[in-house]
Amino acid sequence: LDVLLESLGADAGLAPSSDDYVIGVLRYRLVNRLLVEQWYRDHPETEAVPIEGPVHVVGLPRTGTTALG
Repeated sequence: LDVLLESLGADAGLAPSSDDYVIGVLRYRLVNRLLVEQWYRDHPETEAVPIEGPVHVVGLPRTGTTALG
């Protein structure tokens, strides 16, 4: 997080007026990640569910679907 924030300040060329927006987006994504992690901690039974193939990973372009495929 420190590296990301430093990079945003030094490399992104953002206007100071966008600071609140960028911090808000980062906060939203971090909170969402924590909520997902908490859900998995609260539901460990999901680890026992088998995933049977074939599995088709679909999504809009540039959303990370290549990494999931």
